Amino acid sequence: MSRIGILGLSSIEIMGIKGILIEIPGSVSSSVEINSYDNFHHFKQDADKLDLYIVGISDFIGHISFFMPRKARTVILNPGNMMEERENGADEKNYSGLNQIYRNTPEGELAEIFRALFDEMSGKMEVSGELSIREKEVLKELARGKTNKEIADILSISVNTVITHRKNISTKLGIKSVSGLSLYALMNGVI
Repeated sequence: MSRIGILGLSSIEIMGIKGILIEIPGSVSSSVEINSYDNFHHFKQDADKLDLYIVGISDFIGHISFFMPRKARTVILNPGNMMEERENGADEKNYSGLNQIYRNTPEGELAEIFRALFDEMSGKMEVSGELSIREKEVLKELARGKTNKEIADILSISVNTVITHRKNISTKLGIKSVSGLSLYALMNGVI
């Protein structure tokens, strides 16, 4: 039995996610228990008994020290617009590196995202590559809002090298948008 805790979402969002989770064949279906929580205190009391957390971005940020060590089993509901993120270069599999979903993600894609997360929880998916020290330095500066030129100057490397590091980081993490990389850096203690 999989136990899922939902924190910081509206009643309609909770009902929608419950409906999608219950209908996922195989991984979830009837062997899932879904609990929703109206505050972090009640959520935290059950947290160790839960397999997956689905949280609103404000609750995630407000309790980041709790969620960071548990990021592999945390899904963040991003209030941003998925289509705008994609137009700005976000990869369709951006969620796999960050475990995030968008409020306007189509239902079919949500089912695929959750199916992938449940497969990952059961060990069916490969873990992304580890970032090198230099890639972490580039990611840190990128998350601070620096341009490629500014990063090159700070790290005393060429702009082309920065671009290469960014491509490698995006490939390893499956994240292409700056906002996605910044959130990844925050979740993983890079910044």
